[in-house]
Amino acid sequence: MSASHAISTIEGLLNLSRVEINVLELTALGLSSQDIADELWLSRQAITYHLTHLFHKLGAAGRTELVAKAFARGILVTGSWPPHVSAGVAI
Repeated sequence: MSASHAISTIEGLLNLSRVEINVLELTALGLSSQDIADELWLSRQAITYHLTHLFHKLGAAGRTELVAKAFARGILVTGSWPPHVSAGVAI
């Protein structure tokens, strides 16, 4: 399965936007909201908005739980660094 197909599968199953996926990956790397904003050329407020949606969609109360749930559900995969979206997502 190609990376673009994996992303479209995740978008469909979890209703995650491409920006939310990017924010999730960068959050897993430990970047701050401002660092994520700088990386994605967005405002810090936009990153906060996307993180809030991710917390809701994955049922997480904070960043650590968000990343843990993303790994537990197979959205992010271990064994590679940086973490990346899984080709086979188990919901």
